[in-house]
Amino acid sequence: EGRVGRANDQADVEDVGDLALNGRGPEEDRGAARALYIARLVSNHPCIVVVSKDARDAESMASDLTFFCKGASVLNLPDWGVLPFEPLSPQAEIVAERMRALLALRAQTRAVLSIAAPALLGRVIQPSYLQTALLRLSPGDTIQREPFLVRLEQLGYRLVAAVSECGDLAVRGSVIDIFSPLHPAPVSLEFFDAVREEMREFSVETQRSAGSLSTVDIAPMREWQPVGDDVTNYERGHERLKVRGQQLEVPPREIARLRHAIRTDMALPGRELLEPFVRSPGASILDHLCAGALIVWIDELATRQALDSAWEQVCDRQRRAAADHTLVPEASDLYVPPDVLWSGAQAVHQLSI
Repeated sequence: EGRVGRANDQADVEDVGDLALNGRGPEEDRGAARALYIARLVSNHPCIVVVSKDARDAESMASDLTFFCKGASVLNLPDWGVLPFEPLSPQAEIVAERMRALLALRAQTRAVLSIAAPALLGRVIQPSYLQTALLRLSPGDTIQREPFLVRLEQLGYRLVAAVSECGDLAVRGSVIDIFSPLHPAPVSLEFFDAVREEMREFSVETQRSAGSLSTVDIAPMREWQPVGDDVTNYERGHERLKVRGQQLEVPPREIARLRHAIRTDMALPGRELLEPFVRSPGASILDHLCAGALIVWIDELATRQALDSAWEQVCDRQRRAAADHTLVPEASDLYVPPDVLWSGAQAVHQLSI
């Protein structure tokens, strides 16, 4: 366990070329060579997290890894796509991409995740909640439709007239259409009374069936947990909101508005910012890694500098929001400080190239 260190297996170095590990050659060639080197490690680790200094490099690495890592799922984990402490929620397609990535890390099915250093700082939902929130459906299951629909809305699915993108949910008589991030196309669930009779994928464009399914997996489409009937968490969140609001001199009417949003599980923009008040701070991405995982740092010095720079931006924006009397949590409640991240990474196999 712990740091593996700089790659130094001479046979592997010769296979992929010195440019991958010794920094010679054009940047695009080094990127491809690094991806090829990582692909050689896939068979030895159930999941590999590849950390680049920024989103552009992470996307490029994901493209190269997709080409070389045959037989493995290659995913990208983006950040929320909004500035730190901005009262906005991530778009549905970003949430879907993040959910796919987090679930793949624990599936132990040969997953390779490409992520930018700033995105690594962001806290995510707890692994325990993600596993309990995941729904697996099969034909013949007996289920009560109305509670099922309520549960889907609690998981973040939007009720629409017709399904067109991830996170959409539509009801057509005895049929429920849903687009889960864990399926490439929306799924039609056909019911007879309380029995789920058939499940079919269908095309958004033509609405034609693409075939029957034996199982359907439904993942959450939001990164905060509904309060529901959890009175303890609501009361604790209420008290924390009140105390924090007084510290930041937030108008009482605004505190009451946010308290109501928590109590009713209202999906108001930026609801993710309130989660630390209701529950303990979210998990680190490292908490989602399965046993035997490997972290690969691409240009470790540049990655460290990117983490420090991103953390400075987080703290600066948190201070500005607090100075504007906006009810925001502490920076470390929504983001993992770099020193804490590096400390946690010591328990995982690591490689620097």
